[in-house]
Amino acid sequence: MEFAYERIESLPKLAWCARVEGRSDVVTVLHGPGVETRPDFFIEGAWDGPFEAGEIDQSSVLMGTGGRVHSDHVVFCPPGHTLDRLFHIRRHGRVYLSNSLPFLLRQAGLSLNLAYRYYLADLCSVRYGLRSCVSEFPTAEHVSVHIQYHHNLRLDANLDVSVQEKALPPAFEDFGAYRHYLAGSLRGVCDNAAASGRRVQYDEMVATLSSGYDATCCASLAAEAGCKRGVTFRDRQDSGRPVGEALGMEVSELDAGRYRAMTGTPEAELVSCGEISQIYWAGLEDIVRQRIVLTGFQGDRIWGRFVHGLSRDIVRGSPPGAGLAEFRLRVGFVHVPLPFVGCRRELEVHRITALPEMRPWLLGTRYDRPIPRRIAESMGVPRAAFGQCKKNQATGTIYKRLSSGSKAAFEEFYRAHRYHQGVLGTLWHNVVFCTKGLWARVCVMVEQLLRKVGCDIELPRLPLPKHSYRAGRLSFVVQWGASMVIDRYSGADAK
Repeated sequence: MEFAYERIESLPKLAWCARVEGRSDVVTVLHGPGVETRPDFFIEGAWDGPFEAGEIDQSSVLMGTGGRVHSDHVVFCPPGHTLDRLFHIRRHGRVYLSNSLPFLLRQAGLSLNLAYRYYLADLCSVRYGLRSCVSEFPTAEHVSVHIQYHHNLRLDANLDVSVQEKALPPAFEDFGAYRHYLAGSLRGVCDNAAASGRRVQYDEMVATLSSGYDATCCASLAAEAGCKRGVTFRDRQDSGRPVGEALGMEVSELDAGRYRAMTGTPEAELVSCGEISQIYWAGLEDIVRQRIVLTGFQGDRIWGRFVHGLSRDIVRGSPPGAGLAEFRLRVGFVHVPLPFVGCRRELEVHRITALPEMRPWLLGTRYDRPIPRRIAESMGVPRAAFGQCKKNQATGTIYKRLSSGSKAAFEEFYRAHRYHQGVLGTLWHNVVFCTKGLWARVCVMVEQLLRKVGCDIELPRLPLPKHSYRAGRLSFVVQWGASMVIDRYSGADAK
């Protein structure tokens, strides 16, 4: 099989959509100007190996998406984390694959179903792990869109699609081995991203900063790898300026609500990907463009001491970060959520946390993460500068946090389409949602009481992933976001 590339300057920099017809050896790839293409592979992003080797399908530390051609099949690769994903459909004797849902819909002539209230819950269901997340959802034309996280997809000339698991990272026996793997993987990604053979090189890093454990740990490893710049927010009681300054970084301290002063609908591309808590990223465009961006997503799960249900399934505590895809594809940066590196070995990582060698970095509190504390303190960050108490970064409903332009556009969309989902169906959904929430609060109260008598257990929650959000306005945010974004892919219509 072989690739046939068509570069389209008007597309978002890092977007791509592959199309193959039955029994054809040619895979047509429409792509934006930032996608790196070679005869045997293409990539938007970077991984921990030599760039020209193109072995993206062999890496579990892929930070981006792409494809690699073999003699009789093609392997398409989502990232090693679960904040981005691949979408694919089969229609009219063709298979379409893309790193963008709106691009896929546009190429296949499909649209999201206004009567389907579960898009947001479906796209956030990856928080429950690779085996438990929703793997497909319907369109208005009754064609299923399939979602692929983490593991690769193998496509042959007969249009047979199968899952090809990524290799497990090496086992970690102690803190030194784990830290070496994190630092080495980051250096490998940075070297790959700055390779001289690239059309677009990413030779600068920026680390997101806060006073929490996860961002501080990632910033410390970034500083060790040569990062000189950090970004934080001044008005969320979570400023990371002291951390950044301790690491010798130039710190940009911004207003978290700066996106509200932007014209148009800057948050639409963020909510179109099915995650609503990170819309403040709309104001970071000038900071992250053409850079490697370090974040601490997944640190609560991989580094926290009191985590239940350890597995290799990449379960997440919460979905933040999953809404950055369309924003990243348009702006053009390499996203490196460092805690995901090696995260399928979370059982081994948690064993390291309990080793005697980690005791000097234990605080003995519920908010206690000795691995990131040891890494940060070894890089010169004072103990009192971070990890003292847990702070919630996402506050308020999405409607209250939208800019004025987005609020007006979303309200117009909602009022025009809200009756597509039916009053009785919406009411019943909300009854189930409230029941699920009430049971979760009861579980938390009982767990807190049990801890007081020395019993640290986690009670089972109601397994209802499609009822993770209240029906109403939230049932339309993905459809609205996609409708606002889809026209940016019109430049590929005639291809």
